[in-house]
Parts: sequence; structure tokens; C-alpha cells
Amino acid sequence: MGNFISHVFAPQLYYCYHYDPPVYSANAFEEIGDLCLGYLFPMGLILSLCGREPQYALYLGIFLAFCLTLRGIGRMSNPTYEIFFQIWERAVADPEFQNIDALRRYDFAFWGWPVGFRSFRVAIEHGVNNWLGSIIGWPIAHSVGIYCLYPGRRRARLVMEEGGMRNKIMSSDGCEIDTIFLDRRGVKKTRVGRFLVLCLEGNQSYYEWGMNRTAIQAGYSVLGFNRPGFGESTGHPFPKFELNAAEAIMQYCQEVLGFDDNHIIIYAWSIGGFPGSYLSGQYPNIRGLIIDGSFEDVLPVVLNFVPRCLSILVRIMIRSQFDLRSSLELVRYHRPIRIFRRTRDAIMAHPPGEIATNRANMLLADVLLQRHPILMNNALAFAALTEWLSVPHIRGPAAIRAMELEQLNIPADPTNLTNQAKANLIIRLNRRERMVVSNNGIRSKIKTVDGNELDTIFIDRRGEQDNRSGRFLVICFEGNQTYYEMGMTRTPILKEHSVLGYNRPGFGESTGRPYPYYELNGAEAVLHYAQEELGFEDDDIIIYGWSIGGFPASYLAGQFPNIRGLMIDGTFDDLLPVVLNLVPGCLSMLG
Repeated sequence: MGNFISHVFAPQLYYCYHYDPPVYSANAFEEIGDLCLGYLFPMGLILSLCGREPQYALYLGIFLAFCLTLRGIGRMSNPTYEIFFQIWERAVADPEFQNIDALRRYDFAFWGWPVGFRSFRVAIEHGVNNWLGSIIGWPIAHSVGIYCLYPGRRRARLVMEEGGMRNKIMSSDGCEIDTIFLDRRGVKKTRVGRFLVLCLEGNQSYYEWGMNRTAIQAGYSVLGFNRPGFGESTGHPFPKFELNAAEAIMQYCQEVLGFDDNHIIIYAWSIGGFPGSYLSGQYPNIRGLIIDGSFEDVLPVVLNFVPRCLSILVRIMIRSQFDLRSSLELVRYHRPIRIFRRTRDAIMAHPPGEIATNRANMLLADVLLQRHPILMNNALAFAALTEWLSVPHIRGPAAIRAMELEQLNIPADPTNLTNQAKANLIIRLNRRERMVVSNNGIRSKIKTVDGNELDTIFIDRRGEQDNRSGRFLVICFEGNQTYYEMGMTRTPILKEHSVLGYNRPGFGESTGRPYPYYELNGAEAVLHYAQEELGFEDDDIIIYGWSIGGFPASYLAGQFPNIRGLMIDGTFDDLLPVVLNLVPGCLSMLG
């Protein structure tokens, strides 16, 4: 009886990575039991509460027992689940390496993972502690504030293709952090596998799709984790929990994985720049820090999105509960830092895309002020820096390389420099800090025949010297959950050709919904725009369709058979079998 109950309340199984196919196939008993528990039981609970009839509770209890019994029978009679259950029980009872390594061949509900590392290090408290912040800021932060600041599975690919190892880490405040580690130290083809890139994700981001692809493709060891409250990590993303989780991850990298500080590079994106900056201050001997599309202080970012009448309450809440000031954390860090500024950022700049107001400018200014205070002690220096950062710089790869190789001599004692000399030196220092800017993209709005407005961006390389590929246009059709902002740099060909990308109906700032009718009308509109407005002939157009974008790409190839070529990346021949793999068998007829 005890074994049956253990099967009932064991974690749900998703994948068996060593099977072909890897997706776990539950039998009819387990499927029906899970369907009833997931859908019918909650509906019955709601109806019983609305009816306020005592006998409903008895009926609901009997139905619950029936559903759990079906699940238990299904799991015990399934050989695949039985093997997993035995491995899982051994790993929970004795979490040694052999047991955990066997468990990593499966993907299942994260709550069932045994804790692989427990941290007792507590992060430094942040926020201004006063009675006003406690009375006003705390209720706002714990009701609507947390959801405004943090609104918000590609794990199988990381495990099966990249050899990722999943683990559970418990922070000092009891949060269970879901992590994955790609170990490249034993790979002969890479020389940088001994360096670890620790990825701290941004808002609405998970390690399943946010881990730095450049680091993975370059051969670095990479560790990603889902922050408290994100994915299957427990807790809430308040600063205290965030920093304790970051401390626990750093301890895990050092004590369990065996990386010393000089072999750890921190990559922090968006709001992850705050815990990234904090870790760099607590561990100032790390090899380097990369901050991508982030801020120096979260307060100005938040104030751009709230009515002015609420600004006082927001200030109190932020300073007392969410005092995320990355610049203050960087004071103790003096080693290499690289800042990426996303010039079309709709969050870090106000109005969206305005380069002069991008918060990365302020972050860079604070870093220069901390590291070169004598140079920044006059208004002329700040004015020169501000003016330079407001210019939309356009640089080719050769110019960027020349800038990085440029010799820069900073006087040992810059006190005697004139203000103009200081300003010139600041501009050169700013280049050395490697503020990365994007291509000269041209954004446009296209209206389709059904009234949808499509957000497009065009990168014109037809006038570039020594680039014969610039006269060809690649039109990018993005996949599901992908936008042109993140999808257009997927393949090297897009770095040489002219490129046109757009957000599908209902994605990003494009209007409408991604139904097939709207999708195909949108595709037609984009191709007509490339022909009639941009001046490309069919023979100069290459269509690139990724994932579900392969459908409109294939449609256009049939409608315009004289295009130069068609590239289809990671897509399907028919959507139906893909969908049927992800729904319970009892619902397949409805599909």
C-alpha cells in the first residue's frame, strides 16, 4: 500500500532522454487520472463552493480518490515510469553522484529533484529602512509591485544536444533554484572550456531560452538558472531572494563545480544586471563582467511607465523594497567590464529607441566616474560624454577591431590636464569600454489587406564596399515566441546580406492575431514591400523561415517561384503530428 501511495505522489515524468523518441508516453490510466486532476477536479471544486451544498464535498472527495487511484495504477503498470521511479527513489534517499547522474537521464517535475547543493550565505540587505517605507512601500511591493516589476521548454535541447546537467540548489532562505550546467572542460576542440560563463537572466526570461548562445557556441562552460519565482524555481523575485540565490549559485560554481574566481565570467542581461553587479562587487577577482541592456538604477526606468500622480508612492516603494542600483554595487569591482547598449530598447530608453535616454549611458558614466574621478570632475567632461553617447554610431567590423587595438595612454597624474584634454580622453575611454551599438536599421510600419499593422526593420547593406552579398535581401520569418529583435542574428549569412525582419501579427508591436489567414496576408505584404518600396527583384530575394515561420516562408516560395532561394530551419512538414505529441491521447480526436 505504501508503494502505491508513493507512486501516486511521485513527480510527473516529461522526458526520457535516453529513449527514442524521448517524450514520455503515459498509458490511458495515468492520462485519464492526470486529466481529471488537472481539469475536472478544479471545476468540481469551484461548483461545490458556489453551490454550498455539504454533500458536494463528499462526492468531490470520492472523485479525487478515484482520480488518484487511476494515476497510481497507470504508473505502476508502466515499465518506463517504474524504472524512473526506482531511480528517483534511490537518488532521493542517497543523493550520491551515481544516483544523481542516472536521474539526469530524465526530465520531470522540478519539485521532485533532490537538493544538490545547499547554501547558508546570506546576501547584504538592500533598500532604505524607514517607517514610511515599511508602512507604504511594503504593502504596495507585496501586492501589485512585484507583478509590475516582474511580469512574466527548451530544456530538452540543452540536455540532449548540449549535454546539460540539471541540478537543484537551495539558497540560504530556502528557495529551490533550478539550474543547468554545460561542462566543456573535457572537450578537446575548445580552449576556453575551462572558463565558466554564469548567466543571470532578465525579466520574463528563463535559462531554457535565455542562456547566452554566443558563449555556448564559442565553447565556454555555461551555467544558467531560473531566478526565484521563475520557471520551476520557488520563492519570489524580491531583492533579498534574488541576491541570496545569486550567492548560492556562486558558491556552487566554486565549491562543487571547482571554478575559481579568475575563471568565472558573469553575463547579466536586463534586470539581471543588478545581481550581476552585486556578485562582481562581492567577488571582485572574477575574470570579467558583461552587462547587456541594463540600467544603473531601476527607479528612473519604472517612473517612465507610471502616471505622474503615483510617482511619490512608487519612489517610496522602490527605495524601500526594490532598491536596485547597479552602479553602487560596481564600486568595489575594478576588473574588465563590457557594457552592451541596445539602441532600439523599448524599456531602458524613454521614449523607446531614443539613444540619448538609454540607461546604459548612465551606467557607463557612473563606471567612468568611479574609475576615473579626476577626469570626470568638470561639466565639460560630462557634456562631451553625453554628446558622444547621443550619436547613433555606425561601425563595421574592421572599425571596431581597430578601435579595440587602439593604443590608449592614461597619464599617471591627470590632475594637470585641461578640461578639454580630459573631455577628449573620456571619449577615447568610452570607446575602450566597448559600448556596442547596432546596425543602421530602418524601422517601418506595413499595413496588410486585413488591416493589421506589422512592425518591420530593414538593414540595407547594398552600399557597403567589399561586400558583394549586400545586394541580396534575406527576408526572415520568425518562429513561435520569437521576435525580429532577437531572431535576425541567428545565422552568419544575415551579417553580410541585406536583411528584412518583421514581427508576425500579434507579436511584439504588430497588431492582429497569428491565425493562418493573417499570417499569409502579412507575408504577402512584406514581400510586396521588399519589391515595390525597397526595390529588390525576385532573383535577389532569399526567404528564411525558422520553426513555425517555415509555413509562411513555404507559402511565399510557391507564390513567387522565381525567388533566389528558400532556407527552412528547424520546422515541420505538417503541424498536426507536432501538436499531437504535446496533448493527452484522449484529446487527440478534438485536434
